[in-house]
Amino acid sequence: MAVCAVSPWGRCRRCHGRRSHRTTIGTRRDCPRCDGTGIRVRTGRRLLDHIRTEYRDGNQ
Repeated sequence: MAVCAVSPWGRCRRCHGRRSHRTTIGTRRDCPRCDGTGIRVRTGRRLLDHIRTEYRDGNQ
């Protein structure tokens, strides 16, 4: 969890951070999973954000 708090971004699992992937016919296109950025939000960071949101909504 500490890694997710310090560095919330990781490489995209589909394109491995290369920003594009090969299609079935052999052409290159932007990765649809990361929208061509090459990065994604880590799962642990997503969990921390969800817990924080639920805590804030419960205290209002």
